[in-house]
Amino acid sequence: MFYYQFKNKLVTLYPVSSKVVNIGFTPEGHNTFGYNRYKTVLDDSKKQNFVFPDNSKIDERLNAAFLAKNNITNRIITRVFSMVGIK
Repeated sequence: MFYYQFKNKLVTLYPVSSKVVNIGFTPEGHNTFGYNRYKTVLDDSKKQNFVFPDNSKIDERLNAAFLAKNNITNRIITRVFSMVGIK
């Protein structure tokens, strides 16, 4: 998906707080294990209507933070944490 977005100059919107929780890191999860670097703040409000701008600008500070969190170094650290049982 990310390659497709890159090739087509598309962007992804990431919420500050989320309406969903990734339950894949629970003992019942089948495809994930160990350390979860994708922990999000859950928005448990009842809000269901959202307004999105017609044109969005990339916030370079947020983009840099996203890239820093998902760089190869952090991906290796996540794997090591998972292998040694750090959650």
